[in-house]
Parts: sequence; C-alpha cells; structure tokens
Amino acid sequence: MLLNSYIKLAHVFPELETEVQTVFEMHTDHVHPDLQQRAIEYLALLEDSDEFKLARKLALKKMPCFSEKIQADNPLLKKILALKLGKDVKDKKVIQETRKEMKKTEDIRKA
Repeated sequence: MLLNSYIKLAHVFPELETEVQTVFEMHTDHVHPDLQQRAIEYLALLEDSDEFKLARKLALKKMPCFSEKIQADNPLLKKILALKLGKDVKDKKVIQETRKEMKKTEDIRKA
C-alpha cells in the first residue's frame, strides 16, 4: 500500500518524483515478488515518454466518491449504526471502529 501512496504523491507533487523513484528502485529486487512487480510497474509509469505519461494520468486519476446507494447498502456501516443504536453486535472490529468514530465525534464537539 505504501508503494501505491508513493506513486500518487509523485503524480500530485512532481518535485517528489526523484525521491519516489529511489524508493521504487530499492524494491525492484525485493524478496516479495508482488512488491517487486509493483515497483517495476510504477517505475515504468514514471518514465518521461508520452505513452507512460498518458498511462500515469489515466491510472492515477482521482476516483469518484461512492454513490449514496452504495454507502447506504454498506454492511459495515449498517452494523456500526446498529451498535450506535444500542443493538447487540458481536463483531469486535465493528465495535472497535464504532468507538473510534464516536471518539472523533466527541473530539469535534469539544473543539
């Protein structure tokens, strides 16, 4: 996931491209083949050719927000809402995320 973040940073902030390329170069011989492959692909996207510039622009284009329908049908959000409403939810991850969200809400109110 960090490599994904680095390529996006290089795309948004071209002045960081050299530093990002260094990170990718360090991973081109990584023991984990998926990291190695991703680093090589991202290095190619940073090449200066018109072909790769277009590919980079398309691949790193800002993604649209989820539609309201998708958000409304999100099972995790439904569980969190149920927990907030006091219903019994046994999923530890949901409980943990709900507590985080509730703390954020409290912090915002206090500010």
